[in-house]
Amino acid sequence: MALAVLAAVLVIANESDRSKESDASPPDGSSPSRPAQSVGPFSTGPAQPGKNQPEPGTSPDPATPAADAPEYAVTIEKPADGPVARCIDVSGQGQSAQGHQLWIGMRVDKEFFILRPVSQDSTTGAGRWSAKSVTVGSEEGAGADYAIAVLDVTPDLSTTLTRLTVDGQPDSLWRIAFSSYPAGTVVKAERPLHRNAADQAGC
Repeated sequence: MALAVLAAVLVIANESDRSKESDASPPDGSSPSRPAQSVGPFSTGPAQPGKNQPEPGTSPDPATPAADAPEYAVTIEKPADGPVARCIDVSGQGQSAQGHQLWIGMRVDKEFFILRPVSQDSTTGAGRWSAKSVTVGSEEGAGADYAIAVLDVTPDLSTTLTRLTVDGQPDSLWRIAFSSYPAGTVVKAERPLHRNAADQAGC
């Protein structure tokens, strides 16, 4: 009789332990839940390092330049010093700011002219540029003093100037005088010229 009672007590105890374990577990049998950690763009917690995170000190966008493009000094090397003809070739060293265009400018007395874009012959190192057949002044300007300039011109203004014509001729911009170089231009180099009195032929 005593053995039967002991066996019944053990069975009841085992069933009670199993019942406690069942009550402690989630109803669906999964493990206890933890706070969710988002790794997407809407993460509310600190981002964890991984392959999608930029390295410290680097730009997150590889297309973003690390620094601005360098600016090079622009110089006028040709024509040489001394009186010049009315039609000259001009050349020198340097290049425009990124996306801009170098143009030849001319100043005489208080009038300013923007004549033509240069040819960017090389961008190696500081770069080299040239402009052939540049007209220095009008027929009546023999013996006058001029100042030739290289201008850095914005894309919009460069496009506008390229479309201008005088009497239907795109190479006659020397006939359009400004009271100063217009907005959108920066003088990068300038030097004086003296036109001789003999050569009157334009380019």
